[in-house]
Amino acid sequence: MKNGPKSYSFNIIKTIIALMKNIPHLIALLLIFNSPAFAGMPDGPYIVFADLSKNSEQKISSILKSYMDSDRQGKFCEEISRNPIIFLKKRPNGLDNAILQKAIIKKDKASINSIQKTLTQYQMPPDIQDGLDGVIVYDESNGPAMLSIGLRSKKIRIFKIQNTDNSESVIDAFCTVIPPTLRN
Repeated sequence: MKNGPKSYSFNIIKTIIALMKNIPHLIALLLIFNSPAFAGMPDGPYIVFADLSKNSEQKISSILKSYMDSDRQGKFCEEISRNPIIFLKKRPNGLDNAILQKAIIKKDKASINSIQKTLTQYQMPPDIQDGLDGVIVYDESNGPAMLSIGLRSKKIRIFKIQNTDNSESVIDAFCTVIPPTLRN
């Protein structure tokens, strides 16, 4: 009766006792491997923003700049990102208004491919070595809206803005169309 019910119970008790002796080690392992949700994910998003409106005062860019500079930066777009880099004024070569308009507004496939190639190849050491995640455009040609294209998607994301005088509406639209961070 060596392998009967009593020896089975005894083995379980021995195992539990052995595990209890190692609880500090188990806790340390859990703390080491229980990292934040961003573990292993690249920083970002790294995005180019372009205001294609005919408005010379660039009101939308000003609203976004104020948002980026505010104390809310730590909670950028409801914490969907970590260490974002947003190009509000200076843009990489190959992302001028004409190509953005053709790609994002007119949905020209060749222009979309050109933009995605530029996004993939862009580098700005030491911060950006793996390219950019996407482009967000503000346009008024079909009513005020934020539009975006990401690194590996041909789909244009669109979010209409009901009130461009309300900064929260502008920021919500911007955050809604942020392309996913897909860099390696």
